[in-house]
Amino acid sequence: MQMKVMLLNGSSHPDGCTALALRQAAKAIEEEGIETETIFLGNAPMADCIACGHCRTDSLLCACRRRNVVVATDEAAELHRHDEKARTEAGG
Repeated sequence: MQMKVMLLNGSSHPDGCTALALRQAAKAIEEEGIETETIFLGNAPMADCIACGHCRTDSLLCACRRRNVVVATDEAAELHRHDEKARTEAGG
């Protein structure tokens, strides 16, 4: 499985210091042959995860996802499913 790193920018300034730091991090990660994706969350309100567990079976039904104005990309949901599967297979 090819690794992909998702970088989240939660700053209200899309081209501010956080964006600069994430660009530098992405550059270093990509130099190692790992794909990156940067997602700008901006000023949108985001609710906390309520640990409903729906993301394990269908991320579209997840209450956390429905409550948030900003919705994770399909790639992020897929990465989450792969991570959960790997944890299950590892016994963790």
